[in-house]
Amino acid sequence: MRKSLMNRLAFLPLAAAALMLMAAPHARADVIYSTTTGTTPAYSSDDGYQIGSDDVWAEAFAPTETATLTDAILPLQIYVDPPPTSVFTVYIESSTAGGAPSGTILDTLTDAGATFSDTSALYAFTCSTCSTLTAGTTYFVAIEETTGSDVVVWDVTYPIAKEDLYFGSDSLSSFTDNSGTNQAALEVDGTPVATPAPEPPSLLLLGVGILGLVVIGRKRLAAHAQAQS
Repeated sequence: MRKSLMNRLAFLPLAAAALMLMAAPHARADVIYSTTTGTTPAYSSDDGYQIGSDDVWAEAFAPTETATLTDAILPLQIYVDPPPTSVFTVYIESSTAGGAPSGTILDTLTDAGATFSDTSALYAFTCSTCSTLTAGTTYFVAIEETTGSDVVVWDVTYPIAKEDLYFGSDSLSSFTDNSGTNQAALEVDGTPVATPAPEPPSLLLLGVGILGLVVIGRKRLAAHAQAQS
């Protein structure tokens, strides 16, 4: 009876540790880059970049953590009545060695048929097959209109920040550095790829359980050896 009780006591820490590890948070989407958007959006509704049928604007970003892309959120205005759906496409591009957009598309993001407005608002663009973005690496969010008319405005940060914003044609193959221009506002979200390490209490319980099993095993071996002698 005593041995059975000891066995059960040894397994209790193991079971508790397993439950704690199973209860660990599941993968979640983090904000991996943000200039102004998020829970308290701060962007200018009076200043932005007009995107015409032959225009592509690209804004740089560097993820704060390595993550699988989930979406990009942009503050936009659409000047047409009635407001259309799916008037433009958003891309995630890699960068060249010089820090400019490479023209190589990593992900194509769509607005899933959102209804736009002539009032500034945040719109999320999601991908179906999403790349893993590396922390600290420069990427670009590029936006291209697809309707053939000048109806889209990408709002800038507020207070106004200055940095290099790149302008290109609809081929997405060549961009010009518009240095010192106003920074376009955006947020990029992603699911972290690194698995969180077990919490210290879980590791402690796991260690106690393993130690208990080792003690029980040694006692059983000693008892078996004594019985054989």
